[in-house]
Amino acid sequence: MKSFVEVAMPDVLDLLTRRMGLNPESVGLKLIQHAVDEHMDDLGLNDATDYVQRLRGSQEFDELIERVVVPETWFFRDLEPFRCLQHFVRKQWRPQRVGERLRVLNIPSSTGEEPYSVAITLLDLGLTAEQFVIDGVDISRTNIQMARQGSFTGNSFREKIDITLQPVNGFFHSQDDRLILKDHVRSLVHFTRANLASPEFLLDANPYHIIFCRNLLIYLTPEAREQALEHFRRLLEPDGFMYFGHAESSIGTNARLAVMDRQFPFAFQFPATDDAADGIDLTSLVSGSKSSAVFKLSNLPPVAEDSPSPFVPSLQSSDLFKLPTLVASEDDPPPPPESASKSTAVFKMPDRPRPQPLRPVPVASATRDSGSAEIDRLALARAAADAGQLDEALHYCRQVLAEDATFAEAYCLVGTIRQAQRDFSGAEQSFQKALYLDPSHHESLVHMSLLVQRRGDALSAANFRRRAERQEKGGN
Repeated sequence: MKSFVEVAMPDVLDLLTRRMGLNPESVGLKLIQHAVDEHMDDLGLNDATDYVQRLRGSQEFDELIERVVVPETWFFRDLEPFRCLQHFVRKQWRPQRVGERLRVLNIPSSTGEEPYSVAITLLDLGLTAEQFVIDGVDISRTNIQMARQGSFTGNSFREKIDITLQPVNGFFHSQDDRLILKDHVRSLVHFTRANLASPEFLLDANPYHIIFCRNLLIYLTPEAREQALEHFRRLLEPDGFMYFGHAESSIGTNARLAVMDRQFPFAFQFPATDDAADGIDLTSLVSGSKSSAVFKLSNLPPVAEDSPSPFVPSLQSSDLFKLPTLVASEDDPPPPPESASKSTAVFKMPDRPRPQPLRPVPVASATRDSGSAEIDRLALARAAADAGQLDEALHYCRQVLAEDATFAEAYCLVGTIRQAQRDFSGAEQSFQKALYLDPSHHESLVHMSLLVQRRGDALSAANFRRRAERQEKGGN
Protein backbone atom coordinates (compact mmCIF):
# COMPACT_ATOMS: atom_id res chain seq x y z
CA MET A 1 0.00 0.00 0.00
CA LYS A 2 1.30 3.43 -0.91
CA SER A 3 1.95 5.93 1.86
CA PHE A 4 0.15 9.24 2.22
CA VAL A 5 3.21 11.09 0.94
CA GLU A 6 3.22 8.97 -2.23
CA VAL A 7 -0.56 9.36 -2.78
CA ALA A 8 -1.42 12.91 -1.75
CA MET A 9 1.69 15.07 -1.52
CA PRO A 10 2.30 15.39 -5.28
CA ASP A 11 -1.24 16.75 -5.71
CA VAL A 12 -0.94 19.01 -2.67
CA LEU A 13 2.34 20.47 -3.88
CA ASP A 14 0.94 20.93 -7.38
CA LEU A 15 -2.03 22.89 -6.01
CA LEU A 16 0.20 25.12 -3.89
CA THR A 17 2.45 25.79 -6.86
CA ARG A 18 -0.30 26.45 -9.41
CA ARG A 19 -2.63 28.47 -7.19
CA MET A 20 -0.24 30.60 -5.15
CA GLY A 21 3.06 30.27 -7.01
CA LEU A 22 4.76 28.68 -4.03
CA ASN A 23 8.05 26.86 -4.46
CA PRO A 24 7.48 24.07 -1.90
CA GLU A 25 11.18 23.59 -1.26
CA SER A 26 11.49 27.23 -0.18
CA VAL A 27 9.41 26.59 2.94
CA GLY A 28 10.39 22.95 3.39
CA LEU A 29 8.42 19.81 2.60
CA LYS A 30 8.35 18.90 6.29
CA LEU A 31 6.48 22.08 7.13
CA ILE A 32 3.93 21.40 4.39
CA GLN A 33 3.56 17.79 5.53
CA HIS A 34 2.97 18.98 9.10
CA ALA A 35 0.36 21.50 7.91
CA VAL A 36 -1.42 18.82 5.90
CA ASP A 37 -1.42 16.37 8.83
CA GLU A 38 -2.99 18.97 11.12
CA HIS A 39 -5.52 19.97 8.48
CA MET A 40 -6.61 16.37 7.92
CA ASP A 41 -6.94 15.82 11.67
CA ASP A 42 -9.17 18.89 11.98
CA LEU A 43 -11.31 17.65 9.08
CA GLY A 44 -11.49 14.15 10.57
CA LEU A 45 -10.10 12.59 7.39
CA ASN A 46 -7.85 9.55 7.10
CA ASP A 47 -8.06 8.94 3.36
CA ALA A 48 -5.51 10.83 1.23
CA THR A 49 -7.68 10.77 -1.89
CA ASP A 50 -10.66 12.26 -0.01
CA TYR A 51 -8.40 15.00 1.37
CA VAL A 52 -7.07 15.99 -2.04
CA GLN A 53 -10.63 16.11 -3.38
CA ARG A 54 -11.69 18.41 -0.53
CA LEU A 55 -8.59 20.52 -1.09
CA ARG A 56 -9.62 21.30 -4.64
CA GLY A 57 -12.43 23.40 -3.21
CA SER A 58 -11.58 27.01 -2.41
CA GLN A 59 -12.57 26.89 1.27
CA GLU A 60 -10.30 24.03 2.30
CA PHE A 61 -7.44 25.24 0.11
CA ASP A 62 -7.67 28.64 1.80
CA GLU A 63 -7.43 26.86 5.14
CA LEU A 64 -4.26 25.09 4.01
CA ILE A 65 -2.80 28.45 2.97
CA GLU A 66 -3.37 29.74 6.50
CA ARG A 67 -1.34 26.82 7.85
CA VAL A 68 1.50 27.15 5.35
CA VAL A 69 1.93 30.94 5.53
CA VAL A 70 3.80 31.86 8.70
CA PRO A 71 3.86 35.64 9.43
CA GLU A 72 7.24 36.96 10.56
CA THR A 73 7.27 40.74 10.82
CA TRP A 74 7.68 43.64 13.21
CA PHE A 75 7.53 47.42 13.23
CA PHE A 76 10.32 49.21 11.33
CA ARG A 77 11.99 45.94 10.43
CA ASP A 78 15.58 46.55 9.26
CA LEU A 79 15.08 50.36 9.27
CA GLU A 80 16.64 50.95 5.85
CA PRO A 81 13.37 50.76 3.85
CA PHE A 82 11.96 53.59 5.95
CA ARG A 83 15.11 55.64 5.57
CA CYS A 84 14.73 55.20 1.80
CA LEU A 85 11.11 56.34 2.08
CA GLN A 86 12.21 59.41 4.05
CA HIS A 87 14.70 60.46 1.40
CA PHE A 88 12.21 59.98 -1.42
CA VAL A 89 9.58 62.12 0.27
CA ARG A 90 12.07 64.85 1.21
CA LYS A 91 14.01 65.03 -2.04
CA GLN A 92 11.51 64.03 -4.68
CA TRP A 93 7.94 64.05 -3.51
CA ARG A 94 7.65 67.34 -1.66
CA PRO A 95 9.55 69.48 -4.17
CA GLN A 96 8.03 68.01 -7.35
CA ARG A 97 4.62 66.51 -6.54
CA VAL A 98 2.77 69.35 -4.84
CA GLY A 99 -0.93 68.54 -4.70
CA GLU A 100 -0.53 64.85 -5.63
CA ARG A 101 -1.24 61.90 -3.37
CA LEU A 102 1.58 59.47 -2.69
CA ARG A 103 0.42 55.92 -3.38
CA VAL A 104 2.16 53.01 -1.61
CA LEU A 105 1.53 49.27 -2.02
CA ASN A 106 2.73 46.84 0.63
CA ILE A 107 2.73 43.12 -0.22
CA PRO A 108 2.71 40.92 1.74
CA SER A 109 1.21 43.13 4.42
CA SER A 110 1.18 40.21 6.88
CA THR A 111 -0.34 41.28 10.22
CA GLY A 112 0.11 44.98 9.46
CA GLU A 113 3.34 46.03 11.12
CA GLU A 114 5.10 47.09 7.92
CA PRO A 115 2.34 49.15 6.26
CA TYR A 116 1.60 50.83 9.58
CA SER A 117 5.33 51.62 9.88
CA VAL A 118 5.07 53.31 6.48
CA ALA A 119 2.08 55.32 7.70
CA ILE A 120 3.88 56.42 10.88
CA THR A 121 6.95 57.39 8.84
CA LEU A 122 4.87 59.56 6.53
CA LEU A 123 3.00 61.19 9.41
CA ASP A 124 6.26 61.91 11.19
CA LEU A 125 7.50 63.63 8.01
CA GLY A 126 4.52 65.96 8.17
CA LEU A 127 2.24 64.42 5.54
CA THR A 128 -1.45 64.25 6.33
CA ALA A 129 -4.13 61.70 5.52
CA GLU A 130 -5.13 63.57 2.36
CA GLN A 131 -1.59 63.38 0.98
CA PHE A 132 -1.07 59.61 0.79
CA VAL A 133 -2.74 56.24 0.25
CA ILE A 134 -1.38 52.94 1.60
CA ASP A 135 -2.76 49.61 0.42
CA GLY A 136 -1.78 46.43 2.27
CA VAL A 137 -2.27 43.14 0.42
CA ASP A 138 -1.88 39.60 1.71
CA ILE A 139 -3.04 36.14 0.65
CA SER A 140 -3.92 35.16 4.23
CA ARG A 141 -7.39 35.99 5.45
CA THR A 142 -6.25 35.64 9.07
CA ASN A 143 -3.40 38.08 8.53
CA ILE A 144 -5.76 40.63 7.00
CA GLN A 145 -8.18 40.35 9.92
CA MET A 146 -5.40 40.79 12.48
CA ALA A 147 -3.92 43.74 10.59
CA ARG A 148 -7.24 45.55 10.52
CA GLN A 149 -7.54 45.23 14.30
CA GLY A 150 -4.26 47.10 14.85
CA SER A 151 -3.54 45.37 18.17
CA PHE A 152 0.04 44.29 18.89
CA THR A 153 2.13 42.58 21.56
CA GLY A 154 5.73 43.36 22.44
CA ASN A 155 6.85 40.82 19.83
CA SER A 156 5.92 43.35 17.14
CA PHE A 157 8.50 45.84 18.44
CA ARG A 158 11.83 44.07 18.09
CA GLU A 159 13.87 46.68 16.26
CA LYS A 160 16.58 48.08 18.55
CA ILE A 161 16.04 51.81 18.08
CA ASP A 162 15.53 54.73 20.40
CA ILE A 163 12.76 57.33 20.26
CA THR A 164 11.52 60.62 21.42
CA LEU A 165 8.51 59.22 23.16
CA GLN A 166 5.87 61.64 21.89
CA PRO A 167 5.05 59.40 18.89
CA VAL A 168 3.97 56.67 21.31
CA ASN A 169 1.18 58.87 22.60
CA GLY A 170 0.41 60.08 19.10
CA PHE A 171 -0.01 56.69 17.48
CA PHE A 172 -0.72 54.03 20.15
CA HIS A 173 -2.46 53.57 23.44
CA SER A 174 -1.87 50.73 25.89
CA GLN A 175 -4.46 48.14 26.86
CA ASP A 176 -3.49 45.35 29.22
CA ASP A 177 -0.33 43.80 27.71
CA ARG A 178 -0.96 45.12 24.18
CA LEU A 179 -0.40 48.34 22.25
CA ILE A 180 -3.35 49.45 20.14
CA LEU A 181 -3.06 51.75 17.16
CA LYS A 182 -5.22 54.82 17.48
CA ASP A 183 -8.07 55.01 15.00
CA HIS A 184 -6.67 57.94 13.05
CA VAL A 185 -3.56 55.83 12.27
CA ARG A 186 -5.30 52.52 11.73
CA SER A 187 -7.65 54.08 9.17
CA LEU A 188 -4.72 55.15 6.98
CA VAL A 189 -4.02 51.63 5.67
CA HIS A 190 -6.53 49.82 3.47
CA PHE A 191 -6.11 46.03 3.65
CA THR A 192 -7.16 43.69 0.84
CA ARG A 193 -6.88 39.95 0.38
CA ALA A 194 -5.40 39.11 -3.01
CA ASN A 195 -3.16 36.52 -4.65
CA LEU A 196 -0.04 37.76 -6.44
CA ALA A 197 0.00 34.56 -8.50
CA SER A 198 -3.40 35.35 -10.02
CA PRO A 199 -3.49 36.89 -13.52
CA GLU A 200 -6.17 39.25 -12.19
CA PHE A 201 -4.05 40.63 -9.32
CA LEU A 202 -5.19 44.21 -8.59
CA LEU A 203 -6.40 44.74 -12.14
CA ASP A 204 -8.52 47.75 -11.17
CA ALA A 205 -5.90 49.46 -8.98
CA ASN A 206 -4.43 52.84 -9.84
CA PRO A 207 -0.63 52.91 -10.25
CA TYR A 208 1.61 53.20 -7.19
CA HIS A 209 4.70 55.31 -6.64
CA ILE A 210 6.27 52.82 -4.22
CA ILE A 211 5.86 49.05 -3.88
CA PHE A 212 7.26 47.38 -0.78
CA CYS A 213 7.60 43.66 -1.51
CA ARG A 214 10.02 42.20 0.99
CA ASN A 215 10.70 38.51 1.56
CA LEU A 216 8.01 37.17 -0.74
CA LEU A 217 9.72 36.59 -4.09
CA ILE A 218 12.22 34.16 -2.56
CA TYR A 219 9.33 31.78 -1.83
CA LEU A 220 7.94 31.76 -5.38
CA THR A 221 8.74 29.60 -8.37
CA PRO A 222 10.69 31.29 -11.19
CA GLU A 223 7.49 31.45 -13.25
CA ALA A 224 5.55 33.07 -10.39
CA ARG A 225 8.37 35.57 -9.82
CA GLU A 226 8.24 36.55 -13.47
CA GLN A 227 4.49 37.03 -13.28
CA ALA A 228 4.86 39.06 -10.06
CA LEU A 229 7.34 41.40 -11.75
CA GLU A 230 4.94 41.83 -14.68
CA HIS A 231 2.20 42.78 -12.21
CA PHE A 232 4.58 45.30 -10.62
CA ARG A 233 5.49 46.71 -14.03
CA ARG A 234 1.80 47.35 -14.65
CA LEU A 235 1.17 48.74 -11.18
CA LEU A 236 4.22 51.00 -10.81
CA GLU A 237 4.41 54.61 -11.96
CA PRO A 238 7.20 55.15 -14.54
CA ASP A 239 9.34 56.99 -11.97
CA GLY A 240 8.37 54.72 -9.08
CA PHE A 241 10.46 52.14 -7.26
CA MET A 242 10.15 48.75 -5.61
CA TYR A 243 11.83 47.81 -2.34
CA PHE A 244 12.83 44.14 -2.03
CA GLY A 245 14.15 42.12 0.92
CA HIS A 246 17.80 41.58 1.78
CA ALA A 247 17.75 38.06 0.36
CA GLU A 248 16.15 39.22 -2.90
CA SER A 249 18.69 41.65 -4.34
CA SER A 250 19.95 38.99 -6.74
CA ILE A 251 16.40 38.55 -8.05
CA GLY A 252 16.31 42.23 -8.95
CA THR A 253 19.65 42.21 -10.74
CA ASN A 254 18.93 38.92 -12.51
CA ALA A 255 15.71 40.48 -13.82
CA ARG A 256 17.81 43.38 -15.20
CA LEU A 257 16.19 45.93 -12.93
CA ALA A 258 18.08 49.12 -12.16
CA VAL A 259 19.15 50.00 -8.64
CA MET A 260 17.52 53.29 -7.69
CA ASP A 261 20.59 54.66 -5.96
CA ARG A 262 23.71 53.07 -4.54
CA GLN A 263 22.69 54.28 -1.08
CA PHE A 264 19.65 51.98 -1.29
CA PRO A 265 20.78 48.73 -2.96
CA PHE A 266 17.44 46.99 -2.37
CA ALA A 267 15.36 49.71 -4.09
CA PHE A 268 14.80 48.85 -7.76
CA GLN A 269 13.13 50.44 -10.76
CA PHE A 270 12.09 49.25 -14.16
CA PRO A 271 14.20 50.64 -16.98
CA ALA A 272 12.29 52.84 -19.42
CA THR A 273 12.67 50.25 -22.22
CA ASP A 274 14.06 46.77 -22.66
CA ASP A 275 16.89 48.29 -24.70
CA ALA A 276 17.76 50.47 -21.74
CA ALA A 277 17.91 47.37 -19.55
CA ASP A 278 20.56 45.88 -21.84
CA GLY A 279 22.71 48.95 -21.33
CA ILE A 280 22.65 49.14 -17.52
CA ASP A 281 26.11 48.89 -16.02
CA LEU A 282 25.29 47.61 -12.55
CA THR A 283 28.92 47.16 -11.57
CA SER A 284 29.50 50.87 -12.04
CA LEU A 285 27.19 51.55 -9.14
CA VAL A 286 29.72 49.95 -6.80
CA SER A 287 32.49 52.34 -7.79
CA GLY A 288 30.15 55.29 -8.16
CA SER A 289 31.33 56.05 -11.71
CA LYS A 290 27.80 56.23 -13.05
CA SER A 291 24.47 57.06 -11.45
CA SER A 292 21.16 55.44 -12.37
CA ALA A 293 19.16 57.24 -9.72
CA VAL A 294 15.63 57.85 -10.83
CA PHE A 295 14.84 60.28 -8.09
CA LYS A 296 17.82 62.58 -8.71
CA LEU A 297 19.39 62.04 -5.31
CA SER A 298 22.84 62.89 -6.65
CA ASN A 299 22.95 66.02 -4.51
CA LEU A 300 22.95 63.88 -1.38
CA PRO A 301 26.35 63.04 0.12
CA PRO A 302 27.22 59.32 -0.07
CA VAL A 303 26.39 57.39 3.07
CA ALA A 304 29.63 56.21 4.65
CA GLU A 305 29.60 52.60 5.77
CA ASP A 306 30.20 53.58 9.38
CA SER A 307 28.00 56.66 9.37
CA PRO A 308 25.16 56.76 11.89
CA SER A 309 21.69 55.96 10.73
CA PRO A 310 19.25 58.87 10.68
CA PHE A 311 17.48 56.84 13.36
CA VAL A 312 18.87 57.35 16.86
CA PRO A 313 20.97 54.34 18.03
CA SER A 314 19.50 51.91 20.49
CA LEU A 315 19.76 52.35 24.22
CA GLN A 316 20.00 48.53 24.41
CA SER A 317 17.04 48.42 26.77
CA SER A 318 15.04 45.46 25.54
CA ASP A 319 11.95 46.02 27.68
CA LEU A 320 11.11 49.48 26.30
CA PHE A 321 8.62 50.01 23.55
CA LYS A 322 10.55 51.79 20.81
CA LEU A 323 9.66 53.71 17.67
CA PRO A 324 12.15 55.51 15.45
CA THR A 325 12.86 59.19 15.75
CA LEU A 326 12.82 60.40 12.17
CA VAL A 327 15.49 63.10 12.23
CA ALA A 328 14.81 66.06 9.98
CA SER A 329 17.47 67.04 7.46
CA GLU A 330 18.74 70.60 7.43
CA ASP A 331 18.20 70.89 3.68
CA ASP A 332 14.66 69.53 3.70
CA PRO A 333 12.30 71.53 1.52
CA PRO A 334 9.75 73.51 3.51
CA PRO A 335 6.55 71.69 4.43
CA PRO A 336 3.44 72.41 2.37
CA PRO A 337 1.37 75.43 3.43
CA GLU A 338 -1.26 74.88 6.10
CA SER A 339 -3.96 75.37 3.48
CA ALA A 340 -2.84 72.21 1.68
CA SER A 341 -4.83 70.09 4.11
CA LYS A 342 -7.71 70.65 6.46
CA SER A 343 -6.62 68.01 8.96
CA THR A 344 -3.00 68.97 9.64
CA ALA A 345 -3.69 69.53 13.32
CA VAL A 346 -4.91 65.97 13.76
CA PHE A 347 -1.40 64.56 13.28
CA LYS A 348 0.67 67.42 14.69
CA MET A 349 2.83 66.36 17.64
CA PRO A 350 2.17 68.77 20.53
CA ASP A 351 5.04 70.37 22.41
CA ARG A 352 5.16 68.82 25.86
CA PRO A 353 7.60 67.16 28.28
CA ARG A 354 8.71 63.64 27.48
CA PRO A 355 6.23 61.17 28.96
CA GLN A 356 7.24 57.96 30.66
CA PRO A 357 7.62 55.03 28.25
CA LEU A 358 4.90 52.45 27.90
CA ARG A 359 6.00 48.99 28.97
CA PRO A 360 4.36 46.06 27.23
CA VAL A 361 5.28 42.52 28.16
CA PRO A 362 8.97 42.08 27.20
CA VAL A 363 9.70 39.92 24.19
CA ALA A 364 11.11 36.54 25.04
CA SER A 365 14.71 36.13 24.01
CA ALA A 366 15.22 34.59 20.60
CA THR A 367 18.29 32.74 21.91
CA ARG A 368 17.61 29.05 22.24
CA ASP A 369 18.27 27.17 25.44
CA SER A 370 21.72 25.62 25.17
CA GLY A 371 20.25 22.32 26.33
CA SER A 372 17.45 22.23 23.75
CA ALA A 373 17.00 19.31 21.37
CA GLU A 374 17.48 21.63 18.38
CA ILE A 375 20.91 22.70 19.63
CA ASP A 376 21.90 19.08 20.33
CA ARG A 377 20.92 17.96 16.84
CA LEU A 378 22.65 20.94 15.28
CA ALA A 379 25.83 20.00 17.14
CA LEU A 380 25.50 16.48 15.74
CA ALA A 381 25.00 17.95 12.26
CA ARG A 382 28.17 20.03 12.57
CA ALA A 383 30.14 17.04 13.81
CA ALA A 384 28.89 14.91 10.90
CA ALA A 385 29.74 17.66 8.41
CA ASP A 386 33.23 18.06 9.87
CA ALA A 387 33.72 14.31 9.46
CA GLY A 388 32.69 14.53 5.80
CA GLN A 389 29.37 12.73 6.41
CA LEU A 390 27.34 15.32 4.51
CA ASP A 391 24.13 13.32 3.98
CA GLU A 392 23.97 12.52 7.69
CA ALA A 393 24.59 16.18 8.52
CA LEU A 394 21.69 17.20 6.26
CA HIS A 395 19.50 14.62 7.96
CA TYR A 396 20.13 16.21 11.36
CA CYS A 397 19.54 19.70 9.95
CA ARG A 398 16.18 18.62 8.53
CA GLN A 399 15.21 17.26 11.93
CA VAL A 400 16.06 20.61 13.51
CA LEU A 401 14.06 22.55 10.91
CA ALA A 402 11.10 20.19 11.19
CA GLU A 403 10.90 21.19 14.86
CA ASP A 404 11.66 24.88 14.31
CA ALA A 405 11.44 26.31 10.79
CA THR A 406 12.69 29.71 12.03
CA PHE A 407 16.19 28.58 13.08
CA ALA A 408 18.53 30.72 10.95
CA GLU A 409 21.65 28.92 12.15
CA ALA A 410 20.31 25.61 10.82
CA TYR A 411 19.62 27.08 7.38
CA CYS A 412 23.14 28.50 7.34
CA LEU A 413 24.60 25.07 8.08
CA VAL A 414 22.48 23.54 5.30
CA GLY A 415 23.89 26.16 2.94
CA THR A 416 27.44 25.29 3.96
CA ILE A 417 26.77 21.59 3.36
CA ARG A 418 25.22 22.32 -0.04
CA GLN A 419 28.33 24.28 -0.98
CA ALA A 420 30.50 21.30 -0.06
CA GLN A 421 28.28 19.16 -2.31
CA ARG A 422 28.77 21.68 -5.15
CA ASP A 423 25.04 22.48 -5.11
CA PHE A 424 25.56 26.23 -5.33
CA SER A 425 21.96 27.07 -6.19
CA GLY A 426 20.68 25.10 -3.19
CA ALA A 427 23.32 26.71 -0.99
CA GLU A 428 22.22 30.20 -2.04
CA GLN A 429 18.58 29.39 -1.29
CA SER A 430 19.51 28.18 2.19
CA PHE A 431 21.59 31.27 3.00
CA GLN A 432 18.73 33.46 1.71
CA LYS A 433 16.37 31.75 4.16
CA ALA A 434 18.84 32.32 6.99
CA LEU A 435 19.06 36.02 6.10
CA TYR A 436 15.29 36.32 5.86
CA LEU A 437 15.05 35.09 9.44
CA ASP A 438 18.12 37.00 10.65
CA PRO A 439 19.26 39.79 8.26
CA SER A 440 22.39 40.31 10.38
CA HIS A 441 23.60 36.68 10.27
CA HIS A 442 27.30 37.28 9.59
CA GLU A 443 28.29 33.83 8.31
CA SER A 444 25.41 33.78 5.83
CA LEU A 445 26.33 37.26 4.60
CA VAL A 446 29.91 36.16 3.94
CA HIS A 447 28.83 33.02 2.11
CA MET A 448 26.29 34.94 0.02
CA SER A 449 28.91 37.48 -1.04
CA LEU A 450 31.09 34.64 -2.34
CA LEU A 451 28.25 32.79 -4.05
CA VAL A 452 26.84 35.77 -5.95
CA GLN A 453 30.37 36.88 -6.89
CA ARG A 454 30.95 33.38 -8.28
CA ARG A 455 28.05 33.81 -10.73
CA GLY A 456 29.16 37.29 -11.73
CA ASP A 457 26.82 39.52 -9.70
CA ALA A 458 29.39 42.08 -8.55
CA LEU A 459 26.83 44.58 -7.23
CA SER A 460 25.12 42.10 -4.90
CA ALA A 461 28.48 40.66 -3.82
CA ALA A 462 29.74 44.10 -2.81
CA ASN A 463 26.53 44.77 -0.90
CA PHE A 464 26.73 41.49 1.03
CA ARG A 465 30.38 42.23 1.88
CA ARG A 466 29.51 45.69 3.21
CA ARG A 467 26.74 44.25 5.36
CA ALA A 468 29.08 41.56 6.70
CA GLU A 469 31.70 44.17 7.53
CA ARG A 470 29.14 46.29 9.38
CA GLN A 471 28.08 43.30 11.46
CA GLU A 472 31.70 42.46 12.23
CA LYS A 473 32.15 46.02 13.52
CA GLY A 474 29.01 45.71 15.62
CA GLY A 475 26.86 47.91 13.39
CA ASN A 476 23.25 47.56 12.28
